[in-house]
Amino acid sequence: GDTVNVAARLEQIAKGGEIIIGKQTYRQSQGRFRMQKKGKLRVKNKAEPVMCYEVLR
Repeated sequence: GDTVNVAARLEQIAKGGEIIIGKQTYRQSQGRFRMQKKGKLRVKNKAEPVMCYEVLR
């Protein structure tokens, strides 16, 4: 579905060692990890930019 497609695109955007997640994954993971808002990023095959977050260690 859409969540899997967005995750695959974010994986392509991420730099080495970076974990970037979309809003849906962020909502499900809130409180379990330290995360930082990365802002809206353009993702292939999406008309609008996608809100993204970086998972911090």
